[in-house]
Amino acid sequence: MSNAPDKASTVDCSELDSIRTPSEFQDNQSNSSGLSDDDVGRMIKQTLDPVWAAIHEINKDRFTMISKIKELEEQVKNLTNENANLKNEADTLRQNDRYFEGELEKLGVENQQLKNHSKELRLISQQEIIKTEIFVGPLPQDMKKEDIKRVFEEFGEVQQIKRDSVNKRNCSIIFKSEESVEKALQRRDLIVWKSQNLNIQRAVDNKGKEDKRRTL
Repeated sequence: MSNAPDKASTVDCSELDSIRTPSEFQDNQSNSSGLSDDDVGRMIKQTLDPVWAAIHEINKDRFTMISKIKELEEQVKNLTNENANLKNEADTLRQNDRYFEGELEKLGVENQQLKNHSKELRLISQQEIIKTEIFVGPLPQDMKKEDIKRVFEEFGEVQQIKRDSVNKRNCSIIFKSEESVEKALQRRDLIVWKSQNLNIQRAVDNKGKEDKRRTL
């Protein structure tokens, strides 16, 4: 049996001298760059300070923008409320307008009804007057109201004498009673003033037209 040492188990101790621990490696690296830990810390701080400053400015700007956005949101909210109020006021005004329009329409209808009623009353009154009215004309140019009244009073009480506004030589005479009209018509050929015959006839209904005669 050979006494030669096992080649595989033989260790060269000289190689162990070149193995370094991690701390020895770090120290070696630091020493190789010539920078201490403080120097490295300062370099890191110098690098990061501008970054943190920029981040701070960004956050400040962001806070300002958020504040502006909140202000704008509040303004929009106020404008929305004002718009709603204005809309409600407009709706109220429209309702009032429709109400007053309805009231005006009612007043217009009532006014027309009053006009129609007034017209009917005038027609009735006119028809009643016509029963006691006669037409005389043409009159002598120098015949005055007193003369007309004196001539026709013999047939009954004269209430009114109206001169025609277009032809002043024509007039109508309103008696108190229909009987006076009948008496005058029966003696129409005998009514004379200063030797001149006066032409008379029964008054005719003018169908509600404006009476152009004026009271003497």
